[in-house]
Amino acid sequence: MKKFWQELDKRYVGLSVCLVFSVCVVVAFYQVADNFTVIVSSIASFVSSFLSASMPIIFGIIIAYLLNRPCKWMERLLKKAGFFQKRSRLCRLVAVLGVNISTLAMLVLFCYALVPNMIMSMNSIAERGEELIAPIEKVIRDIANTGFVAELMNFAQLDIQADFMVKILNMGRQLVSEFSTYILSFLIDTGTLLYNAFFGFVAAIYINVDIDNIKRQTTRFIRVLFPKKYGSMVYVTNLANDIFFKYIVGKGICSIIVGCMSLLGCIVFGIEYASFISLIIGVTNMIPTFGPIFGAIPACLFAALSGIDKALIMLIMIIIIQQIDPNILAPKIIGGIVDLNGFWILVSIIVCGHFFGIIGMIIGIPLFATLKILIRQWLERKEFMASVAASLPDEDFI
Repeated sequence: MKKFWQELDKRYVGLSVCLVFSVCVVVAFYQVADNFTVIVSSIASFVSSFLSASMPIIFGIIIAYLLNRPCKWMERLLKKAGFFQKRSRLCRLVAVLGVNISTLAMLVLFCYALVPNMIMSMNSIAERGEELIAPIEKVIRDIANTGFVAELMNFAQLDIQADFMVKILNMGRQLVSEFSTYILSFLIDTGTLLYNAFFGFVAAIYINVDIDNIKRQTTRFIRVLFPKKYGSMVYVTNLANDIFFKYIVGKGICSIIVGCMSLLGCIVFGIEYASFISLIIGVTNMIPTFGPIFGAIPACLFAALSGIDKALIMLIMIIIIQQIDPNILAPKIIGGIVDLNGFWILVSIIVCGHFFGIIGMIIGIPLFATLKILIRQWLERKEFMASVAASLPDEDFI
């Protein structure tokens, strides 16, 4: 009898625990559902604050990745000297410091030469905004007064000057009047970027100096977690690393050359705000396919401050440069590392741009190129296994 009551007590205890747990789950679910928006906003705020605080470290990882190969090249060069042959730690430190300091010095000189001129150009554009609107207004009026367009507008019962032009020009005037606000926002963002970049370089020095230990620890961690998939993960990582590095660095070099060509063309043809326009063209050139379009629109608008003829020259110059970039520069610098046709390039830009913005549009092509190689190799392996299985006699499968 005593044993029966003991077993009954155990049953009731188990049922009570299950009941309490179920009630807690229901209450917790109700509270989460009732405060879902608050919870999501709190999580988003925490993630945003965490990323903002971690941005120098993120910059450091990116800088360390981009400068890792130049550091290795410098280290190999220094080891040829007798002094560094038996001092590998010191050799690594000198190589990393030399590459990072040289890169930082070039960026500082670039900013010193370009940023003041760019700020002056932006202030001048804000002051001369009405001059930018007036030529566009004149062109629209001339188009509206041509016979065919006027008849078409009358047939559609539209007044291009009263409706379309007024709305567009008012929008343009509003943007120009708020340009000083954009300048202030740009300066604040630039200051934050420089702060993150400086401490990123400091973090990159520590990362590249201790890169061997970091690799060893990461390798050990992955081996323990994924012992069966370790070889495949190493192969995929090396493949992606090779494609991403060559594409991003190559695209960056092409964009610098494109920016310099634009600067030279602006100086030769007497287009004002040459440094500002060339910076826009060079930066937007990093975005495949759509980048030149994004850069051509503001470049031609700012060139219009020097006259409509200068805007036309700017447009022709951009078209010529964009023929040189994909047909001459990219094959020589980037090579055939990205073996994608036009359709998949478009898909990669749209999909990755939707999820990751501008950064996604830049990294979309190397990401899809890596996926294409992996899928092709997987298909080849499956086809080979199928052909081997088909060549075996039927009795081997019994």
